[in-house]
Amino acid sequence: MNQKSKFSPRQIHTEALKSTLASSFNPVKGMDFRMIDGNRFLHKFHHTIDRDRVVEGAPLALNKNLLVLHLVGENENPVTVNLDHCDFYIHVYNLPVGKMTKEMAAFIGDKIGIFRNVGIDSDGVIWGSNLRIPVSINVTKPLPRVLKIISVFRDEIFVTFKYGSLPNFCYLYGMLGHLSKACELCFEPSFSDLSDNNPMGLG
Repeated sequence: MNQKSKFSPRQIHTEALKSTLASSFNPVKGMDFRMIDGNRFLHKFHHTIDRDRVVEGAPLALNKNLLVLHLVGENENPVTVNLDHCDFYIHVYNLPVGKMTKEMAAFIGDKIGIFRNVGIDSDGVIWGSNLRIPVSINVTKPLPRVLKIISVFRDEIFVTFKYGSLPNFCYLYGMLGHLSKACELCFEPSFSDLSDNNPMGLG
């Protein structure tokens, strides 16, 4: 498993990170840890049950900084694997109940990222006040907030998004990695103060 903390401006202390992750992951059968280069780290779990439990718990954060995880295949180089995407559960609002289907989940998921076909009811219908979609999102770009959908009848529907388990997030740029109060835009003369209330996250 390879991970990268490319958004944090702080220097990462390897031993402290190793200790923190060992405590957080708490692998029953243990794991090995080593730094690859800069801010990429390699974890080798001694049992697949421990590994799968960590993967299923993603997205993960360390001191509110996102940890991007990637299962390294036998033909992949951990130094060069792409770590730009991370899986999130996205909650979609303002959809008519008749549109809360697996097909609509896949359509929206592929519009804003890569739809993950997991956790969907077998009958293709997702019940609730919103549509909950597993999506792999490019975390180097601003997170989408709104999507316009045009129906077969040419009706326009504007859906909004909220994200589960958002770590440090800047609402000025709409990007992960730092808080709005630490953003360079705060130093612009035209800046008007914003709080770090969470209009896109679920808490």
